[in-house]
Amino acid sequence: MSRGFQQVQQSARLAQGANHEQLLMERLNRYSMRAKNMTWGWGPHYDRRWAGSFWIGSVKIGASRWWLMSKDAAKEDAARDALLRLDRHGYH
Repeated sequence: MSRGFQQVQQSARLAQGANHEQLLMERLNRYSMRAKNMTWGWGPHYDRRWAGSFWIGSVKIGASRWWLMSKDAAKEDAARDALLRLDRHGYH
C-alpha cells in the first residue's frame, strides 16, 4: 500500500469517529508492539491542566504539546504526536 493511500485511510477513519489513540494502537499491533500511556495533572482540582505521553519500553514515542484542560485531550494529543513520529520512522 502506498503511503498516500494509508494517510487517506487514516483520515477517513478519523472522520468516522475513530480517535488517534485507537489508530495508534492498531498501528502498533500491526508491528507487534505495545505502548504505555502516562498522563499527569498539575494545579488545583478546579483548574487542573494535563499532559500525556506514550512510551514503548523506555523510549518516549509521543507527548502532548500543551497543558490541556482534560486528561482525554492530553492522551489524544500524545497519540497524534506518536502517530506522526511513527510515520517519520517508516512505521506506516
